[in-house]
Amino acid sequence: MWVGGVRGCALGWEGAGPACACDELSGHLRRLFALPIPLNRAAVVDLEALPGIGPVRAQAIVVERKRGGAFERVDDLVRVPGLGRLRVERLRPELFVGAADPACSGDWS
Repeated sequence: MWVGGVRGCALGWEGAGPACACDELSGHLRRLFALPIPLNRAAVVDLEALPGIGPVRAQAIVVERKRGGAFERVDDLVRVPGLGRLRVERLRPELFVGAADPACSGDWS
């Protein structure tokens, strides 16, 4: 089964797990399919979809990303006020940093 996303993206199940045709899916759709969210491209609303991240922390992440530059790794989230190492560790499987989405493979669009 495949579900359409934005700008022609498709999301569905390939083999044993989720797969998507591009990385421009919303954070809420990514959460629905248990796909990681791109930390350096996520909007506030996408970050709010993460467990334990409400509107205030989501905004703080975006502000820090603009102020301090792109995050080089998920661990860099400790730069954000209110995000300690334990919370960052819990968020690790929910996020990714880099151009290639680790949950996406192939091009089915």
